[in-house]
Amino acid sequence: MASERASADAKAEPSKTPWWKKRRNLKILAVALVAVVAVSNLGYQLTRPGPEAVVSDYLSAIQDGDVDVALDYVDGIWEFDEVSDDLLVSGAMTTDWKVTNVARRPGVDPLVANIDFTITAADKTTRTGRFELLDNGSDWQILNPLAKIDVVAMPVGFAEFNRVVGYPSTTTKTDDSRTLVQKPARQLWMFPGAYDPYVDSDELVKPRMSSYIAIPSKYLRGEAVMLSSQTFAPELVPGKKFVKEVNRQFTDWLDKCAASSRIAPKNCPFAAGAGARRGAVSLEPDQEYLTEKADWKVTAHPEIELIQANGKFIVREVKPGTVAISGEGEPADQRDGFPVPFSGECTIDMASLSVTLAKPGDFAFKAQRPASNCAPTDV
Repeated sequence: MASERASADAKAEPSKTPWWKKRRNLKILAVALVAVVAVSNLGYQLTRPGPEAVVSDYLSAIQDGDVDVALDYVDGIWEFDEVSDDLLVSGAMTTDWKVTNVARRPGVDPLVANIDFTITAADKTTRTGRFELLDNGSDWQILNPLAKIDVVAMPVGFAEFNRVVGYPSTTTKTDDSRTLVQKPARQLWMFPGAYDPYVDSDELVKPRMSSYIAIPSKYLRGEAVMLSSQTFAPELVPGKKFVKEVNRQFTDWLDKCAASSRIAPKNCPFAAGAGARRGAVSLEPDQEYLTEKADWKVTAHPEIELIQANGKFIVREVKPGTVAISGEGEPADQRDGFPVPFSGECTIDMASLSVTLAKPGDFAFKAQRPASNCAPTDV
């Protein structure tokens, strides 16, 4: 009976662990967990790719033409959508270039790594670039994975690299934050690597360079990840068909201008004298005819030569041209009179003309406020 009571008392009153033992056990458990986490983190830190390896893997993806993997490194550039990505395609990525001298530069901040590298093209052209990487706690992130190329200083409306055509996004950029001067920018993203520029356009224009090596743009420190732009402005050498083709297209364009019935055809290099802006055809100071319409005809097609200078084509007249104008209008000195026929001949104002190679093989012509000089002819 006594033994049964003792057994019942033992069940009713379980043994109590002293509070100091419980606290010690909790401390041991917490230290053990911290140790496990630390060991796991240390293991990851020891096994994760270092900044040099991250750079090598990125450049290898570009050389392999793996655009999807390469684009994974681009995340984080907030201005990405503001710049054309036409050239970030596999077709523009080539394998005939080498990467050497990948090395980390000495630095003070252990969370920042600057990795230098050298790209050598097939024609032995070399260029050294630098990536800046940040340790974000889990991986080394490349802050400047792309080259931002600005082609604003060229008389062409497109960029062509490795036979891939890209049309730059036109934006404005602040030249000086103190003066807030806005300058136009025509920019494209490019992967680092070696490129052959304007291969398919070489019958018209070809740059005075065999290869172009794109290197990462400089990372601009601030609240957002922004990259500085690099100017691509090689001298363009006329190809074997340049002169003939530009004059052929210029002739076609002038004929289209002459098909207009306006007395000042829009964006064309001729107009019906000084009175055109106020609705009058001026053939001489004392011969003005009030009218809104007229007939044009190119009577002598001019010839031009284009010379690249200061980022544009300078138009030089090789052979002058003329256009004829005719129609009916009320003489300005005889108000409320009857319309009478008129005819005249006007010069073509080359000084008002601007020319660009807007698309592969296509020149674009435009004139602003032509100072035409018209003289009467026999009706």
